[in-house]
Amino acid sequence: RFSGEAPTDQNHFDEVLAHVFIAGADRLRMQLPVSAPTRAPSHPDFAGLGREDDPTHVLLIEDDPIDLSLLTRCLRRVKGHFEVQSVGSLADAVLRLREGEFQLIITDLGLPDSSGTDTVRRVGREARGTPILVLSDGEEQLVGLPSVRGGAQDFLPKSSLDVENLGRAIGYGLERRRIELRLEKMAMSDGLTGAHNRAFFDCFIAETPAAGLTILWLDLDRFKQTNDRYGHAVGDALLKGVVARLQARLRVKDLVCRLGGDEFGIILRGVSDQTTAVHLAEEICCLLEQPYVLAEGVTLRQTVSIGVAWFDSESQGESEDLVRAADTAMYAAKAAGRGAVAVHTPAMAEERRKRLELDALLMGALGRGEFSVEYQPIVDLESDEVIALEASAQWFSPSMQRWVEPREFMPRAVELGAIHSIGTFVFNQALTFIAALRRSRPEMVVSVNVSGRQLQRGDFAPQVAQTLRAYGLPGAALSIEVKESEIINHREECIESLHALRELGATVAIRDFGTGYSSLTNLLELPLTTIKLDESLSAKAVEDADAQRLIRGLIAMSQSLGIRVIAAGIENDQQRAYMHAAGFPVGQGQGFAGHWDPADFSLQLVAA
Repeated sequence: RFSGEAPTDQNHFDEVLAHVFIAGADRLRMQLPVSAPTRAPSHPDFAGLGREDDPTHVLLIEDDPIDLSLLTRCLRRVKGHFEVQSVGSLADAVLRLREGEFQLIITDLGLPDSSGTDTVRRVGREARGTPILVLSDGEEQLVGLPSVRGGAQDFLPKSSLDVENLGRAIGYGLERRRIELRLEKMAMSDGLTGAHNRAFFDCFIAETPAAGLTILWLDLDRFKQTNDRYGHAVGDALLKGVVARLQARLRVKDLVCRLGGDEFGIILRGVSDQTTAVHLAEEICCLLEQPYVLAEGVTLRQTVSIGVAWFDSESQGESEDLVRAADTAMYAAKAAGRGAVAVHTPAMAEERRKRLELDALLMGALGRGEFSVEYQPIVDLESDEVIALEASAQWFSPSMQRWVEPREFMPRAVELGAIHSIGTFVFNQALTFIAALRRSRPEMVVSVNVSGRQLQRGDFAPQVAQTLRAYGLPGAALSIEVKESEIINHREECIESLHALRELGATVAIRDFGTGYSSLTNLLELPLTTIKLDESLSAKAVEDADAQRLIRGLIAMSQSLGIRVIAAGIENDQQRAYMHAAGFPVGQGQGFAGHWDPADFSLQLVAA
């Protein structure tokens, strides 16, 4: 402990740290038993350094023959086995350090070609982490402190040089270096899996040229779903299993790094051709997909998406560019359906740039007033009467000078967490409008699209109930639409929210049904009132016989379950007529005047 002000700069901090090292060494010396001064032991028990078959390799840097002779005699009497080489100048020391490996360096500060703490720093640069013990004629507080600050592990005044003090100083220096290495390893390792961590990955990338490097960026598909379903103990065991398989497959010089919860970076050294990198990535995909037998009898399969990027001499990129490229390719692999490998291409770099630009603009768009809400009519196909409205967020970006399609910005809003504020805005706008509209059309309903991210929040349904009360609306004035794929990752929480919404009186619809992820089990387990047919089926309905058979089957199934069906995506009168004849009671799409803003819609209602 020390008193006074906290360190205010790096030099001050280094000075305090050096004081701590020296004070710690002094305390250790005081705590260890001291032999009688008249009979110093020939082999102090506290050293125990090196073995006959594995000696400690020591480099002595001393130009004074008398001091060198004394130091050598003392070193012979220290318990342990040492293999000693000596040099008399810094230049010779540098040559020896470059030629061989040493476990300890003992150096004088005053050399023919170097002096003071500059000697420690220059030796340290060549020593590559080898412990350094400084001997000097100077006082400990005047010379020892700067020496430790310069990189030495301990300091011993020549006036105190004897067998006992030398043995202790060597022992303290080696142990202190071992502690430093353990701390460095802890700082650079992932505590759960033992792989390198993000700090190590970033340092390696910052200090290593890109030439000869290949980066594989891995992301475990839907790992959060595994964690939520089985618990963190099973999730942790799975992560350990993934790292164990990667380390067993890769070469010793390849580096496995855990970058985040379920993200990993693999640095392949000496691999710079596409064929080898892609083949290895595909092999890793297959390897990691093999079943994992985990605790409590749980057996899992885990797919992984991998992005691949390697150094291209033509692009002259830096290591950081490789990382960005591999990350971009990994997202392309996920977009391709997960469990896949994607190789970075120049087109991906442009896509990444556009995505980052979109993200930056999206995060502030709501505050800048760039969002609005428009409505698409939902029509009774028998009477042509508008019976409901679907509210949708619309974004005009002045920076991009265009309307941004919801299918373009909504996935990014979910990913960035902006969906909650955008969703609240849409709810407030929609309920404000429908509350005014129901004064003349009390049966009118507004339909709002929500994401699984919104539904999984436990406070979602209570907030909807509070908003309905604030506008004086019954739950029956609201319909909630959600995609099936949105509720996969947090199924229980989403179903709980949907049940709560049904209890409010709101209706619940699955949209885009009939393509992609469509589960018949969900028709039984979800509290549904409505199925909204995917737009692509409406487009095929008139001429595609297979689509017609599927549509008739969906209508029959829905009617038997008591679930209403809506034909979405009706573009023209021909599709409208076919859907009506097929049995759809309700439809919507561009064939019913597309999207309307509130003012236009109110005028049309008045005209009607």
